[in-house]
Amino acid sequence: MLEQELQARRHGSLPTQNAGLSDETLQEMLQRTQAEAVKEHASLGKLQQYLEPRIPVLEPEALRAASQKANADIQDIADLNGKCGFKCAHGPDFEACLAEKCDASNLLQRFSGCRDPSWLAF
Repeated sequence: MLEQELQARRHGSLPTQNAGLSDETLQEMLQRTQAEAVKEHASLGKLQQYLEPRIPVLEPEALRAASQKANADIQDIADLNGKCGFKCAHGPDFEACLAEKCDASNLLQRFSGCRDPSWLAF
């Protein structure tokens, strides 16, 4: 989305969503977002390597409950982004801002264990 907005600005049209931000600020936001996506993709790969061989021996009910909790957490973070994301979107530390302004510290703690799977055995 940020990339599309930067392209639109280069072609002379100014979308209204981030009209108050400079091109440099949008470019920084895009770079931070891309870096975060690369980091999360690497973390997802580690989690998959850890979990996939163990799935056949895990209890189905526990997996179902964990999946439902994960889906609820994802919905909660999406709701927070909608309610509070605009306040935090342009700052350097989005998660710290959400925790402070939106009382999301517990939710973000659960997410941090997946974003930085340093607790894994490998």
